[in-house]
Amino acid sequence: MYLDSALRRDIWSVVYAQEEALFVKHGKRLRAGNTRRVITNRGELGAVAFVVQKPGGEGFELLHSLGLGDYTFEAVGLRHSEHFSSDIVEAARRKLDDRRRSDAEDMA
Repeated sequence: MYLDSALRRDIWSVVYAQEEALFVKHGKRLRAGNTRRVITNRGELGAVAFVVQKPGGEGFELLHSLGLGDYTFEAVGLRHSEHFSSDIVEAARRKLDDRRRSDAEDMA
């Protein structure tokens, strides 16, 4: 399946951001092995859909805590909504909205 270059770039930017976040957390270079495995097993679009449907995990929270919320598969799903089902787009929107609400409550 052909993916446009902007979508592919965004997907792999998420992987690289995860690896940078792991470096910040652990102080050494680590690969985002689980994410890379999901991409290998499900393909790039399938990986985004799979991750978006899961509850927010440690990686999602770590990226947000470092100010890298734009580098999540949820953000990719919203930016490239034409490539995903409405269920996936809605799940991405819901997760990001929940995270923003949580941030707002923490600041209050």
